[in-house]
Amino acid sequence: NIEESRRYQDSIRSFRNLFKFGNPNTIVKYGVAELGYPVGKARAPFNHLSVEGLEALRQVLSENNEKGMK
Repeated sequence: NIEESRRYQDSIRSFRNLFKFGNPNTIVKYGVAELGYPVGKARAPFNHLSVEGLEALRQVLSENNEKGMK
């Protein structure tokens, strides 16, 4: 079902757009940590997220929380 698939992809687009700030594993681990789950960092060299990236991640998490996504 193309329409349903598109809707699901669009629902996570803001989060996927964060991958420009670093490795997807890094973004996911930082995001999970921001939600209160201490999962640790990704292995080097993929264990760093810039201040700009972290701010963008926090913004996306906040926006999605306001939409009821947790």
